[in-house]
Amino acid sequence: MTPHHTVLTAIASLLLLAGCGGGDSAMSAAPASPPVPAPAPAPAPATPSITLHALDTGTATVAVPLTSQQGVVFADVPVTLHSEDNRLYATRWEDAAPVKTLLAAAANNGSVAARGQHLLAVYVQLAPTRRVIARESADGGRTWGAEVDLGAAPAGPAMPAACVWQRGGTLRRAVAWSDQPSQSEGPLVTAVHDGSAWRAPVRDTSAESSGAALACADDEAPEVVWRDHRHGSGSQVALYHARLDPASGATQSARRIVQPGYDPSMCRSGTRRFVGFHTGTNDAHVARSDDDWLTLTEPDLDDGAAGAQLDDSGKFVAVACSGEVVAAAWGDWPTKHDADALASTRQLALAVSRDGGTQWQLLRPADADTDQATATVTVHDGRVLVLWRAPSMLRLATIVWP
Repeated sequence: MTPHHTVLTAIASLLLLAGCGGGDSAMSAAPASPPVPAPAPAPAPATPSITLHALDTGTATVAVPLTSQQGVVFADVPVTLHSEDNRLYATRWEDAAPVKTLLAAAANNGSVAARGQHLLAVYVQLAPTRRVIARESADGGRTWGAEVDLGAAPAGPAMPAACVWQRGGTLRRAVAWSDQPSQSEGPLVTAVHDGSAWRAPVRDTSAESSGAALACADDEAPEVVWRDHRHGSGSQVALYHARLDPASGATQSARRIVQPGYDPSMCRSGTRRFVGFHTGTNDAHVARSDDDWLTLTEPDLDDGAAGAQLDDSGKFVAVACSGEVVAAAWGDWPTKHDADALASTRQLALAVSRDGGTQWQLLRPADADTDQATATVTVHDGRVLVLWRAPSMLRLATIVWP
């Protein structure tokens, strides 16, 4: 089918979600002392423009990378990854129209990473046998290299994640996936390209993983966060963090950072790290650490609800950051019951901070539209890009501040 492409520009409605706190306190100064002025209110955030693009997918069954994976990056234009009836496509969202490239005829469950024009796509090949495959592009997704077989894919959802970085001026790659025998948890598998070749995958059998997220920074070891069931189910499900040995890919210094926690996403910018997740009771969260995961703090963006959280009836939080800009996109349902049932009442919610996570704006790129499915997000040069699945189409929002 010839892709149908539409462009719509709108102005987002905004809500300032975190401002300055503080209150009056008793003072023992002499009566002649001048009163302490109240702190000045935080300035209202600037209003961004939101440009919406659509790619018609007709009646195909469409999948976008899941929370722990990445489905949108920026090269010279946005590049996205999605599947239609288990045919996997990379799409360059060029000004004239989206340009789709078929990566695999029988594949799903993919993720894409970028460093400049160099892209890395990883996915699960479904036939003739289930394998984890990597393909790379050196020209922003215009052309793609040969398939590289990284190892056997499990019977359950592998959910491979990827990242690309430089070490000593040499381009490196990392991939992580869960070796789940079915819908249950399994060992964490990691693999690295050390600049000359892909190394054999390494299995961490102490992990009982279900979905892993990767973050990379130049000249540092890659970081991985995953959902882990080793302590039990329900409220015992935790998020674990480890670093990868850049030479072998083996996990190092694994430790629990959040409990309970499900379906993580992760990003880092300088010394700041952010993790998005939800709990078993359908509370959506984003947490920040400035001390290498020793402590985490959360903004409370859901006024009136108990606890610090994005949303008390939301889940599947995708987080991305670059410089001072942090973006978290998630599925927002009107009730916990609807969230638990994955009902079609789901809307797309997006929270953005432009000061490293102190003040936040709530945006609705799809307005009040419902049945807005899995979303994935990236940040590039101060702009935010969100890709998600809507009925009969993919939608891409580009959000720019003046």
